[in-house]
Amino acid sequence: MQYQMDQLFVQSIGADGISLGRYSYTTAKFDEQKKGGQPFSMIDTQDFFNKMFIKVNRVNIEIGSRTTHLEQMLENKSFLTTDFFGITTENEIRLKTLITKHLGEWIVNGISD
Repeated sequence: MQYQMDQLFVQSIGADGISLGRYSYTTAKFDEQKKGGQPFSMIDTQDFFNKMFIKVNRVNIEIGSRTTHLEQMLENKSFLTTDFFGITTENEIRLKTLITKHLGEWIVNGISD
């Protein structure tokens, strides 16, 4: 989850590596916390951030948000991408490397516990 959160809240990119978008100069006139041209940060949408979840089952891992604004966000043409819930190829490789590195340790500890 850390890789995915870093993408959305620090790098301001979707899983496809595309920028989420940038605030318009008009938006900045109405909201002094935002600056025109500044990248979107999903942390600005506290509801989105606070309602994020991970669900793990035998087949896959689902990352999402239970925000009531998700449908509006997906339809918002201001976003350059709406691929909010995946991870970039680079972060997928990092995650697989981390899992592979610790897999033996986790299996042994899991069996002995």
